[in-house]
Amino acid sequence: MAHRKQALFRALGIAAYLCATAAAQTDTSAGMPADAARETPADTADLSNDSTQVSTTAPDTGAGPGKVIELDRMIVRDKRPRAKDQTAKPSVMTGDEIREAVRSTPLEELAQKSADVYVSSRGAGLHGVASGASGGIHVRGLGGSPNSQVLVVEDGVPDYQGIFGHPIPDAFVPVLMDRVVLVKGGDGVLYGTNAMGGVIVVENRWPSEEKTKLSTETAYGSFNTFRQRVCVEKSSDRIAAIAAGNAFITEGHRPGMDGNSGSAQLGLRTYLNPDWTFSVREKVVHFNGNDPGPVNDPNPDHWFDVLRNNAVLRLDGKLGPVFMTSSVWVNAGIHKLYDGFYSRDYTGGGKLEATGRIGEIVELIYGAQGDYVDGAVRNRTEDTREHVDPMKDGALYGQATVFPVKGLQAVLGGRGLYSDPYGFVPLYKCGVRWEFLDTVIMHARLTRNFRQPTLRELYLPFPTANPDLEPEYALNWDGGAEARFRKVFLGCTVFRTWATDLIKYFGAWPTAEVVNIDEIEIWGIDAAAGLRDIGPFAFEAAYCWQDVGTYTKQNPESKANANIFVRHPVGKWRGELKLGAEWVHGLYMDNYNRKAINDVFFVDMSARARRTTAKGIEIAPFVVVRNILDMENAYIENYTLPGIHVLCGLNLEL
Repeated sequence: MAHRKQALFRALGIAAYLCATAAAQTDTSAGMPADAARETPADTADLSNDSTQVSTTAPDTGAGPGKVIELDRMIVRDKRPRAKDQTAKPSVMTGDEIREAVRSTPLEELAQKSADVYVSSRGAGLHGVASGASGGIHVRGLGGSPNSQVLVVEDGVPDYQGIFGHPIPDAFVPVLMDRVVLVKGGDGVLYGTNAMGGVIVVENRWPSEEKTKLSTETAYGSFNTFRQRVCVEKSSDRIAAIAAGNAFITEGHRPGMDGNSGSAQLGLRTYLNPDWTFSVREKVVHFNGNDPGPVNDPNPDHWFDVLRNNAVLRLDGKLGPVFMTSSVWVNAGIHKLYDGFYSRDYTGGGKLEATGRIGEIVELIYGAQGDYVDGAVRNRTEDTREHVDPMKDGALYGQATVFPVKGLQAVLGGRGLYSDPYGFVPLYKCGVRWEFLDTVIMHARLTRNFRQPTLRELYLPFPTANPDLEPEYALNWDGGAEARFRKVFLGCTVFRTWATDLIKYFGAWPTAEVVNIDEIEIWGIDAAAGLRDIGPFAFEAAYCWQDVGTYTKQNPESKANANIFVRHPVGKWRGELKLGAEWVHGLYMDNYNRKAINDVFFVDMSARARRTTAKGIEIAPFVVVRNILDMENAYIENYTLPGIHVLCGLNLEL
């Protein structure tokens, strides 16, 4: 306890120094901050249906069918939808909410928003890979570790590891994120394989003003944790460019929890003419660390080293009333483990999508997509190689949204996918959303999704493989209602997840097996409530209960989240305080209700002060205090989370 208090006081001392430095740099003749209308988590606490986008650059013709009005170089777009399918009742978080998280990682902050989303943690700021890793994502009972039933889509293209078929939690880099949309229940029609339980749609931003802009964040905290973020952007009449870097390093709260990560992102976009743009995005992520092992049997030398590279070429424009988007992408990675494991994986593909309208009542999305997955695996120690066959698939898909009367929309969609070697796979969905009295929304949705087996499950003896596996299928349904008033939000959703041919591992090497099981059925209920603009306060809370059946490993029965926001001017500064709490019940380390672990409960806090100087420099010192109750918790058995710990820093925007 003594060393925790010393670390706490040292970090708080650094925070005080940063605040004093910021105050000294501020022009005291400035009035109230120009950013008084800046969006904060309390402003965007899932209490609105849409977000308005304003830009001073050339039109972003990839934005969709929204009308564009040009007024002296200012482009004002109509409200952009929360998702392509609004009957899915998606959760939306802004880039600022993700970057200013009170939780240790962006994925954990995303789970803080929704009670029916569960993400495990080691509390070190890195999730890791292989044994001992956290970051398993469950959405309404599907997902887990690995996360091959939850798909991440970044800038319109799928992002997952080719050999193991799942997204890499530590590659979820928030520096350039504009917003993140979470589609619960999945959407195989629009996104294809792996979108069984949910889809995390990441939209990165472009420069918003015709000037050079620099933003930085420097932070230091407990366990010698250091974080640095830098972003530079520039826009002109013809070209927009944005670049960002992120560095993170920590010694961790116990031996073997040390690690570091670094990333670089680059985006270039050129305006070919008033209707067409061509863009390139590149993201490189490198991280390494250790699996420290359980506290009762540590193994701090179980290291990992991961390098990922994702490149996307995109052409956006319009042909008459139809908006077109075409993308080509490559995602490659190298993974190394302490035991000699070495893999190179490749995923790539192309996509052409069009959006248009038929009159005023029908909106269409239709397209074609092809994907390719391959890799190579060897043991560096024994110089042996594993045989892997590539996988290919192609698909045609479409979605129609009908607006028969004001406030009512119905969605119908289908995808015809041909998979090598599984043949033709039909996917479909339908949904309805009805808003009436300007306050009440009712919604229902049914979607059929699938996931093809991964290269690991088919070919790699870790601990075993089965080349005769069949794809997984899920038929997900949800329905509910919500009421939105000026200061109050109430909502409730009932959901059913029904999946067949799920792929599960049983036993341990050398007698382990991986097989398709018959089916699972999960019923659950998700409820949420919120208050806003109660003086300087806002509040949101969510609760989820689900009957996960026999497959209980890291799939909790109940989860609750709550957030309190306070915003208030203090002199020429704008103060912001956030308290976030999470409670998780019914956690097991094995299926069939075996190896129960204690409930998880913690409270985190962040405090920020913002000010814009007369020269237009925004200064924002902050402090984040995690596990402020200093409770002993563990999402993973014997991988205890740290006690109270602190991160202090300073944001600057020039």
